[in-house]
Amino acid sequence: MPPTGGAYHTHEAFGELDVPFVSPAMNVPGIYNLSATANGRFINNSMTGNYWTYMFGGAWWPTEDFGLSGNYAQSVRNPSVTELFSPRSTDYETGVDPCSDAGIGSGPNPAIRAANCAKAGITQPFTSNFNFYTIPGSAGGNSNLKNETSKSYTGSLEFRPHFVRGLDMKASFVDVKVKNAITSLGAQDLMNACYDSSSYPSNAFCNTFTRDSSGQLSTFSAGYYNIASYETQALQATFDYYAPLSRFGLGDGAGEIDLSGNYVHYLKSQNTYLGSTYFLSGTTDAPNDNFTLNLNYMRGPFSAQWQTLWYGPTQYAVQVPATRYQDNKRPSFAYFNLSLAYEITKNLAANFVINNITDALPKDPGIYDTNRYYEAFIGRSFQLNIGVHF
Repeated sequence: MPPTGGAYHTHEAFGELDVPFVSPAMNVPGIYNLSATANGRFINNSMTGNYWTYMFGGAWWPTEDFGLSGNYAQSVRNPSVTELFSPRSTDYETGVDPCSDAGIGSGPNPAIRAANCAKAGITQPFTSNFNFYTIPGSAGGNSNLKNETSKSYTGSLEFRPHFVRGLDMKASFVDVKVKNAITSLGAQDLMNACYDSSSYPSNAFCNTFTRDSSGQLSTFSAGYYNIASYETQALQATFDYYAPLSRFGLGDGAGEIDLSGNYVHYLKSQNTYLGSTYFLSGTTDAPNDNFTLNLNYMRGPFSAQWQTLWYGPTQYAVQVPATRYQDNKRPSFAYFNLSLAYEITKNLAANFVINNITDALPKDPGIYDTNRYYEAFIGRSFQLNIGVHF
């Protein structure tokens, strides 16, 4: 790897404002609590210039039991030193060539892809070496990157009933739009961006790779690029309930429980560049539905947790023909973990964990994402930790 170096500096000014309009002690009918908040930041960056970020929001609780809140924010992320100045080095990649017989019918608009591949002089059926072997190219930083900018909206409804002590429930809607998003694009991403575009062959991504006289991919220039946009819309629901067991008629020394859950449903998760939109959720590595439930029990130095993880139905690949994969649709999947902990002394503690306690395994495990389903692939496993604190 060749030597490299790079740096940038910033100057910033920041301000924040919190305004409590109505408090519970004021006894205003229909308003238990009302507040607003706002902040702003001005930034001068030696690489990307001057810009503003800001946020404003508010919260209204009609009663002590439930409340509404929301905010709007405009944010910026600077390119990192790695993204800007990483040295270019040799990179070997494989994937699915969009102009090959395996990729020509896929993508957000297969007709545009097929037409552009034909304009490139690639006749069908075309067998691409890229689908079977690694092809050499280069990868590295991009000193011409711009700032990422985002606009986000969040609205929430929270329920904390005074007549059920320890219960807190919250439902939220989140909408985030990111422009000029910095993404590491590999060879397949670059070719998709080229051939899925209505501006072929003049779009910039068509200049990031070359083919030889037979149409085979010969080289590429992967790395960091400001792709057009990301958009994510999600619904999230959380709840938490804490209670001493004495509340249910047990003795004072019976311990406490804490039950908490988190559910996320993606309405939309996609990126768009050069007029083409690619779905980012609904696959085995990014399910549209996720649920986590934790049941904790605490009594003196002893604690235990039972954890449930559930992933909703997915597909191995999205935006592909129904006949592309034999079993593209994947069923939902759940597995369970157990953790036991004991504080032996003030300075000595032990923790015993059983991951995937039922030894659950997804159907056809060979086509699932290894990162998300790692514990399932490993199978039932045991872990003992002993910690000493001074």
